[in-house]
Amino acid sequence: MNATPPLVDRGRAEAFMAEAGLDAIIGASQANVFYLSGYHCWLEPLMLGWMMQPGGPSHPVQESFALLPRDGEPALVAGAYFAPDALASWVDDVRPHGALAFDDALPAPEGAAAARLHEALQRSGGTGAVVTLAAALRDRGLADGRVGLDLSGAVPGLRERLAAELPGAELRDCTSLLRLVRMVKTQPELGLLARSTEINERAAVETARSAAAGMAVAELSDRFLAAVAREGAHFDHFSPGIAGLGLSSSTAYALEAGEVLCIDFGCVYGRYFSDAGITVALDDPAPELAARYEALRECIVEVGVGAMRPGVRGSAVHHAMVDHLAARGITAVFPHGHGLGLELRDYPILVPDAGLRIADDCVDTSADLELEPGMVVNLEASVFEPGVGSVEVEITTVVTETGARPFVPQERSAPVRTTT
Repeated sequence: MNATPPLVDRGRAEAFMAEAGLDAIIGASQANVFYLSGYHCWLEPLMLGWMMQPGGPSHPVQESFALLPRDGEPALVAGAYFAPDALASWVDDVRPHGALAFDDALPAPEGAAAARLHEALQRSGGTGAVVTLAAALRDRGLADGRVGLDLSGAVPGLRERLAAELPGAELRDCTSLLRLVRMVKTQPELGLLARSTEINERAAVETARSAAAGMAVAELSDRFLAAVAREGAHFDHFSPGIAGLGLSSSTAYALEAGEVLCIDFGCVYGRYFSDAGITVALDDPAPELAARYEALRECIVEVGVGAMRPGVRGSAVHHAMVDHLAARGITAVFPHGHGLGLELRDYPILVPDAGLRIADDCVDTSADLELEPGMVVNLEASVFEPGVGSVEVEITTVVTETGARPFVPQERSAPVRTTT
């Protein structure tokens, strides 16, 4: 087993399973398989059916599954070609599916790690992913159990294919249940998110300070990409405002002298997303933009963070920020919040209550979720003034037992000034 600690909050997952009457849950999306097992395959979302078989479907066809029983040990089902990564996960019961085309007439490899891999591949027997998953369920006495299926990233027909293998099982959609489990972060997750947020902030401020009149937006984006890569993170987005008219990350638009612009940016570290926003000033902002920036700063850093505490619903935080800006005459803006995690947006989403439900076959709750300790939540607001400029304040916070605080240091007292 890999020394990396599991990310999944097993107690939280088991509590949700118990309430829903489930015996196990199965992750099928990239995010949920990684959350439940520590395994990630870069190729799965990219390899579409027609790429393997001309005339085939246009959806991904490669599959992996992470099985988490309410009682008992987890299992991981992954493609034989990626068995080395699967065996590096924190799951002991790794089951490769499919066949690896290698010359097995040669002597068996020496060394414990290679021998374990060789033995696992020989066990696979060329069976398909769903057949292998069904065997893992049978081995745990769950052939007739109540099993939750993550259908958000599954290859179409997963439920029907598994039902054909296990006709006595009760298969339920647990897509929303897994999102609700993941929205409160474990300590290992908080560590990865903090590191991602720190790299993101440092790289963006460094890039912003290097901006100069005549520099193309695409060049700024490339500089940010290089800065996050130096610290072991992967680029996600870097989108400066364009003359107060919107965001772009790849245009040849050249910054003008004295320009004031917002930048929304993000990177990924250890599979965990960061996302934030700053305002950059090539010169002192005009009074109207300076006033709007200060209103946004108060809205996010003071009012928004101050409104966040356990038990408060997301819509209440949104309305507090809206009311603050309206009192200052700013209404062409949408202050809101969103969770961060293995996807760019996790629950909770802090927006007006539309009366919708977060529901699947296992859970049914108001989409206007209550905040809980351990949630990592972004607060953001931006204002665009065509032909004048754009301003934005976006920070990452963490909900505590008594309130909320900035997750890592993120200076927003004033726009970032360039050094050139």
